[in-house]
Amino acid sequence: MAGVGQTDGEEVERNWPRHNGTATSTREMGPGSRHDMLEDHFGFANWEKFVILGSLLQWRL
Repeated sequence: MAGVGQTDGEEVERNWPRHNGTATSTREMGPGSRHDMLEDHFGFANWEKFVILGSLLQWRL
């Protein structure tokens, strides 16, 4: 099929440097607090990506 295998498998790896500081700052937290903090951090990163994507699509149209 045309287009099969054309994925960007490295996208996940590009986000790690951005999140390294969060992992270090949550090291001393309990498991529940750490999970909540990391969840918030990843959620904010996804929200930022979503907002940028909307602006990019609007600009390209």
